[in-house]
Amino acid sequence: MLKNDGRMLHFDELKLTSKIETIASFSGDKIDWGVQPWQEISKLIRLRNWLAHYKDSDIGLINGDGEWIVDSVNVRPKIDPERELAKISVSKYYDATRKCLKILAALQNADTYLYDFLDTENYQPILMG
Repeated sequence: MLKNDGRMLHFDELKLTSKIETIASFSGDKIDWGVQPWQEISKLIRLRNWLAHYKDSDIGLINGDGEWIVDSVNVRPKIDPERELAKISVSKYYDATRKCLKILAALQNADTYLYDFLDTENYQPILMG
């Protein structure tokens, strides 16, 4: 539905948050990044960006006890991968992603049956194409 929309001309050039805001704006809505589930999505995007783009060599070292060594050379990372990639955090990100996709689909008046997999978590039909 959206890929045939003329307003999507430069969609690939947008940041991820701008893509989400653009989709919401098609129905006259705005995303409130300060409330759930959008707050979790914002954290997930920051984590993704940190993992994909982190270039600093002074991320810090971990001592034998698994604690960050912070000194004049090493700094604590802005993202704590131990916490952000823990099962409980990943579960929150997963659930928030499903909720947000359902919200965006509803804003576009999409056929709900096309997005049943967000509730059932049955991804097999999608994987089979």
